[in-house]
Amino acid sequence: MEEREFTAALTAGSESMGIILNADSMGGLFVYCSELERWNRNVNLVSRNVHDWITAHFLDSLAPLAMGLIDAGKSLVDLGSGAGFPGLVLAVCRPDLT
Repeated sequence: MEEREFTAALTAGSESMGIILNADSMGGLFVYCSELERWNRNVNLVSRNVHDWITAHFLDSLAPLAMGLIDAGKSLVDLGSGAGFPGLVLAVCRPDLT
């Protein structure tokens, strides 16, 4: 997926949830998406349709933030994180969390 397309779709989706992602988060999430796309060709980590990933994986991973369930500076445990969701998305978007 092209970076411009990824950024536009993720921005629209996250803003509709009330979440504003900064440039560092957006860049980190694009790198994650690119690596996931690369590895998914050899190891079936997620569905093959990369265009569904934004809604099905990235925005779903941000839902706890949109719902106000995670306070600043808290510790989280992600048990059985499939392909890194939601743990890596939350870590990229909220570096204050451990």
